[in-house]
Amino acid sequence: MALHVAAGREYRGRRVERQAVVFVALEGHSGIHNRVIAAARHLGIEDAPFGVIKAVESFRNPDTAARVAATAKAIKEQYETEGEPFDNPVIVIDTFQAALGPGGSDCRPEDVSELIENVKKLLIVPGMTAIIIHHAGKDASRGARGWSGLLAALDFELEVDRDEDLRTLNITKMRDASDTQAGFCYVLLAMELGQNPYGEPVTGVYVEHRADSGKGKGKRIGPKARAAYQALWAMIKDSSRSFPLDGGPLRCVLMNQWRDACCQPGVLGQIKDASNRRKKFSAARDELLEKGMITVDSQNEDSEDDNGRVYPSREAE
Repeated sequence: MALHVAAGREYRGRRVERQAVVFVALEGHSGIHNRVIAAARHLGIEDAPFGVIKAVESFRNPDTAARVAATAKAIKEQYETEGEPFDNPVIVIDTFQAALGPGGSDCRPEDVSELIENVKKLLIVPGMTAIIIHHAGKDASRGARGWSGLLAALDFELEVDRDEDLRTLNITKMRDASDTQAGFCYVLLAMELGQNPYGEPVTGVYVEHRADSGKGKGKRIGPKARAAYQALWAMIKDSSRSFPLDGGPLRCVLMNQWRDACCQPGVLGQIKDASNRRKKFSAARDELLEKGMITVDSQNEDSEDDNGRVYPSREAE
């Protein structure tokens, strides 16, 4: 995404205004350059106002944000001399926890507030866009880990979910626009960049777009819906339990088969009563339908005894 901005490349059918980009790698130093090179080769980008800073710094210290801003300004001015103005550089900070510095905690409001204040005052207020990479908590359905006040301070939030090799980037908050835009499905592929002194391949991964997910996925789904969705994917991937949809590349399962699989003890949580498990499945199915995450190919999709075909909507393309 950042390379598209630096190169002024249209991104998934969307207009892009070219801007200087500074990627601040506060961890993963050994692999960041390989990833940039692999992505640039994949996109055919030979030159762009894109800089990488590898450091161990704390953004709770205002001097750190000031130095990053100065770097963005230097890159901006270098390319502006070539006749193209860059008014709003983009800063990517990887990761939030590392940006809190030694001893900093994403659970302490005072630490988080100090970082946010410096980013706002020294990066955002001068006209830059700051994108901060953060981790989810142990319960991914509850979103980013740490202090709950962090979400309120954000203008937007993009959440990455993973199902084996397929990843989906969904909009979970958008302050000034709709949060029900289609998500972005992709895989990470390895590219051989060369060889090390021992003749072994050196690789870097890059993003390959697969399909946009269904609309209406702005809000997170609950644990029961997530478990039912994962069970559906497991059945889709099992050739003995799924079948091609009208002879095409998509695969689907029958509604009653999916229901029976989800109503097995332990699939949707520790629910002892069988009738209660069926009720929880119905609620999970309805939530997935409402969020546009599944498609039911049937005229009687609300029937408990329905034999209609079900498949994940994000594969519908």
